[in-house]
Amino acid sequence: MRSNGKAVEIAMIGDEGLFGLPLFFGTDNCPMTALVQVGGHAIRIGARDFVRVIAADPAFAAALGRYAQSFSVMIAQSAVCFATHVVEQRCAKWLLMAHDRVRTDVFPLTQELLAQMLGVRRSTVSEVAERMQHDGLIRYRQGRMTILDRHGLEELTCPCYGVMNKQIDLLLRPASPVPE
Repeated sequence: MRSNGKAVEIAMIGDEGLFGLPLFFGTDNCPMTALVQVGGHAIRIGARDFVRVIAADPAFAAALGRYAQSFSVMIAQSAVCFATHVVEQRCAKWLLMAHDRVRTDVFPLTQELLAQMLGVRRSTVSEVAERMQHDGLIRYRQGRMTILDRHGLEELTCPCYGVMNKQIDLLLRPASPVPE
């Protein structure tokens, strides 16, 4: 999302999700911008075809509904995180979430992008990354992030990481029948 011309991350989407939920809700209005942070593979489908698939496949529509609920909780948790947790905790959370999605210990990441995602100055990210490197949690060189101690990052992160992960777990579990 943008505020005063400055972009801030509100959610991270990996292979567990999609960008385009407004179409699921019946509108094509989306004030948000998707930014690819780490390259990879994706599937793209046109808006009309996407709406047709939703209408033709109730199981897919139900899965999208669960994803939309989960995504809403992640956005709300992101707001709580920005308001209540220190940069080191938010940075650890962001690195863990990225690590979960890229599924490799080494991935491209610039300090500029991380600063933008955390809503802080680049110099702040530099200080935080330096402390994390000193503590043996990460190695950061020339736009390449290496996760060295995931457990240490998990100890440093705020509780928001667990809340967001729980939402993803709930999303991926098969839907249970609605009680009568």
